[in-house]
Amino acid sequence: MVEMAMVLPLLVLLFVGVTEFGFAFKDKLLVSNAVQTATRTGASLGQNETADMAILDSIQQGFSGLPGSGKPRSPRSPCTKRRLTAPPRHPA
Repeated sequence: MVEMAMVLPLLVLLFVGVTEFGFAFKDKLLVSNAVQTATRTGASLGQNETADMAILDSIQQGFSGLPGSGKPRSPRSPCTKRRLTAPPRHPA
């Protein structure tokens, strides 16, 4: 019984540590995937005037799985309704 009292806290600490490492690794993968998706969105849209909003929307959707980010977003977000306008071009 004494051996169990000495070993059990170490086993619990090891289990909690492995679990926390797993959560941190999952969050790292989620962030990496969100950035990769946003990069692909930006590359596919190129110089389109709505590219910036689409990239930001893609990042927000990717980060929705992180803790503290609120409820998961639907694929149809309010950001897609806004349009960016290009600044006026001045003749050189």
